[in-house]
Formats: sequence, structure tokens, C-alpha cells
Amino acid sequence: MYLLALNAGQIRGLLDVVRMRRGQDGELAGYQRVEAGRHVAAIRDYLQSPEALLPNALVVAFGPATRFLGPGPAGHLEIRAEPGKAAGVLVDGQQRAAALRGSGAGFPVPVAGFVARDAAQERDQFLLINQAKPLHRSLINELLPETEAALPPAMARRALPAALAVELNLREGSPLQGMIRTHTCPDGVITDTSLIRFAANSISDGALHRMRGPGGEADRPRMIAALEAFWAAVRDVFPDAWGLPPRKSRLMHGAGVVAMGFLMDEIDPGSGPAPSRSQFAAALELVAPRCAWTGGTWQLPSGPRPAFSIQNTGADAVALADHLTGTLRQARGGSRGAGGRQQRAEAGGGHRADAPDRDQAHAQPHRNRRARRAGQRRQQPGGGRDQAGSEQRHA
Repeated sequence: MYLLALNAGQIRGLLDVVRMRRGQDGELAGYQRVEAGRHVAAIRDYLQSPEALLPNALVVAFGPATRFLGPGPAGHLEIRAEPGKAAGVLVDGQQRAAALRGSGAGFPVPVAGFVARDAAQERDQFLLINQAKPLHRSLINELLPETEAALPPAMARRALPAALAVELNLREGSPLQGMIRTHTCPDGVITDTSLIRFAANSISDGALHRMRGPGGEADRPRMIAALEAFWAAVRDVFPDAWGLPPRKSRLMHGAGVVAMGFLMDEIDPGSGPAPSRSQFAAALELVAPRCAWTGGTWQLPSGPRPAFSIQNTGADAVALADHLTGTLRQARGGSRGAGGRQQRAEAGGGHRADAPDRDQAHAQPHRNRRARRAGQRRQQPGGGRDQAGSEQRHA
């Protein structure tokens, strides 16, 4: 086995990728999957950033003609290619190699190379390498807020919601202190991924979206204050459902947490100060009689559902969100955010209680956006299906 470095140009000229396929006789050849275009593009974007590093090695199988020339433990490796073949085959790292080829990056890339006796040994090593367990999603979520390097876009979008979840979990006096299950807080009852989805949806186009500084940067203190006020109000209004494991309370369940995020956005008036704890509580009291967090039946728009039939899926989160937000609108006479506006107007906030309803005429498009934001749960490369194993088992 050899450790060496190659630059992007050498990788392009020396190495090949052998895709899995079957010949006409049905025999299996190759082992690599199809190139993941979006994954390659994300790596390429990172490699073109000023602080890019690629310390994890490519694994390459060289042919039997490869020779180490010494003179000692460190020396020259003579890589020979057989006629009509590449000098080496990528066993692990094809997405990184593809990104390097298109990035223009000139820095050296570490390579762990071995001499393979045949294609079967290459395939064996590919299988063994890819049996490694990926990083747990909750570990990644806790690391993201502490990471200063340029991140791929998908991870960068999760950094702020993850930071908010961590602060809510650690902050003294937070209603969610110690309640969010993370890598370092395994006894929490709400999964960090659920809270991150809650926050990410609101940051995208909800109540938290408008909480930004003069330069457009996120105003984290305002966001935290609004989130603490909301969740404190939730605790006040639903004490019997608070703090229980998801199998006993759908309020602490993934679908319930995500749906409550849409309800928070519904309560928010869209301008001026965020609702206070008491204002959030007043709105939640209007919804409470039609909630079945710990038992009974949900009277959803699509029909009645037993309390614990709600699953941690995008479809159920949307159904629950439609029920909660629809109930609030109905209780308020069809006006979105009217309660918060009226309360502030009475308190001298200067915001007209009869101001136009920003989404009242667009209920169906709003629901479509909600469906996209809630999203169907997908297999995630960093930790499986939303890391909600206990929730799934008891859903």
C-alpha cells in the first residue's frame, strides 16, 4: 500500500471510474454507482472557495506493473498503465475526483493506493470501505454552528437553524432547555432534526424570515426571543402534553413540532414586534380545544384521525398544520394574524388592526408552499431518516 499525492490534472489523466453494469451474458462488471451531479456540484463549489482543503484521501487501485523505487520508506512510485487502460481505478472518492476535475483547483490531493491483483479485489475493497457507518445526523447538527469553514450550500442552509436549536437547548431559562435530543443531550424528547426543520421553515418565509439586521444578516437574539416566547406559550397552554416522549404526546413528535412551526408563522403579524408570550398563548388557546396531542381524535380537513396515527412524514405534518392554522383562522373570523395585530393596536403599537390580510386571498398557494417546506422525509446521508427512530417505532 502506498500514500502519495496527485493534483487535479494527474487525476484526470491517470485514473478511471468503473461503473457497475452487466454484460450480455449477465455477468456483473464494475462496482461504482452513477455520478451524483448535485453532490459533485456542491463539492466543486466548496473547492473553489478561498479556504478549501481536501484532506480525506482518494482510494485508488493500481495495476500489478506498479513498482516502488525507493530508496527508503519514502521514495518514487512508478505507475505503469497497461495498453488501452488507465494507470489506476478509483475505488473510493469518485464524487470528489469529479469535482476536482471541474474545479480548476491546483492543490495536491492525498491518495491511498494499493496494488490490486484483479477486479474482484477492487470490488471487495469498494464494498468494505462503503460499509463504514456514516456520521450520525445529530452529531453533524451540533458541529455545524461551530464550523467556520465555507460549507456546501445544503449544509450552510442548516447552520443557522442548527445554531438556534443548540442555543434553545443550552440557554438558561429557555422553555426547551435540555428537551432537544442531540448527540450530547441524548435524554431530550424532541429530536434536533424536528426543531431544525421547524426553524428552517420559518427562516425561509415565515416569522423568523423578517428578523434580520440592516445588512440582511440574521438577528439571532430576536429570533431566540421569539422562539422562547412561542415555546413558553406552548408549555403554558398544553401542560399535559409537554415534556412527554413522542409516543405519548404528538406535541413532542416530529410532525407536531413541524406543524407548530406553521402555526407560529400564522400567529405572527408579519411586521412590527414579534408576539409576546401572552399574545402567543392567547392565539394558542383558540386552537387548544381542537387538539388531540395525548389521545382522542384529530378532526382534520381530510377526515378524523386517531391521535397516535399521526406519523413523522411531510404529508401528516402538512395535514396537522392545515388543521391548526385553519382552526385559528376560523376562530378569528378568517383573518390571518388578526389577533396579534389587534392586541398590539390596543396596546398603542401603531399597527392598524384592520390592515389587509397578507395571505387571506392566497390560501391554496400558501398551503402548497407549506407542503414543499414540510417535505417528505428522505434518506439522509448523514444519519438516516430524520433520526426519529423512537418516534417511528411508537408512531
